[in-house]
Amino acid sequence: MIIDWIEGTILNRNTKSVLDDLRALFRCDWIALPKGMYGYASAALVYESGRVLWGGSDDMGVHVSLPSSAISLSGFDPISLLVDLRKLRMRFTRVDLAADDFEGILNLDSIEHCTKNGLFASRWRKWLYNEDSGGGRTWYYGDSQSDARMRIYDKAAERRGAGEDYQGHWVRVELRLKDERADAAVSYIIQHLDGWHGWACGVIRGYIDFKDDSSSDSNATRRKTALWWDRFLQSAARQRITVPIEVRTIDDVARWFEHQLAPSVCVLRTVFGEDKFTDMVTAGSSRWRSKHLSMIDRALAYGSGRN
Repeated sequence: MIIDWIEGTILNRNTKSVLDDLRALFRCDWIALPKGMYGYASAALVYESGRVLWGGSDDMGVHVSLPSSAISLSGFDPISLLVDLRKLRMRFTRVDLAADDFEGILNLDSIEHCTKNGLFASRWRKWLYNEDSGGGRTWYYGDSQSDARMRIYDKAAERRGAGEDYQGHWVRVELRLKDERADAAVSYIIQHLDGWHGWACGVIRGYIDFKDDSSSDSNATRRKTALWWDRFLQSAARQRITVPIEVRTIDDVARWFEHQLAPSVCVLRTVFGEDKFTDMVTAGSSRWRSKHLSMIDRALAYGSGRN
């Protein structure tokens, strides 16, 4: 089990101080990029494929993205990076957990059989399949925009497609966690440095559990776990990532709107006109949930946003 992607934002600190701390941590050359991205004015490459972004509005902080290639090139233990970045007060927005099979425990034909025949229990309803020109097969579980998505693929074929002379079996199971789930996962890992691997196996099983196809039970969730999946996950019990409940206020929504939506909203109002735009906004009330109603109640009770 490894950490294959690290990304997050350091907020509520002086930008220069954060950049100085990151330079001291990374100990590598920063290559300035001609322009920023994601709303940040400045950007630099670190470890060839990693990025550091800064210079946005006051509440955007400094953003760091380290894909697997950057982590590998850095020479750092990914867990030590998580610990050091948390000390800099990073809030993690993406972390990938990857489990590799080099022994042949996972058979892609078995995964295909279980997936196509619904022989798995999962929180996800959607799955996609892709086969590249080199014959590498990949299954995706979950929506690409969700805060958790899994990919199971032929890593050996991917390496060979990249020009490497890789021989042998290599199947990777990769769980991408985003936003609150990523940050909560990092918190658990840091608090359990010697025992997080088994927990991570349980998290993967909690998201998807392939089932034995010899049972006659029509309900796949009641079937036993497939022996090969149980062996791969070291018989780990199902685990859930506990996400702290965050109470958002009307001021939080206002800041999010100002920095993320305002430009696009102005475009819509300009193109469709005031009446059509008002109808589009008003229609959103039909999708209010309890958290929206509670936010409104708190705002009205305390007079927020009425100045």
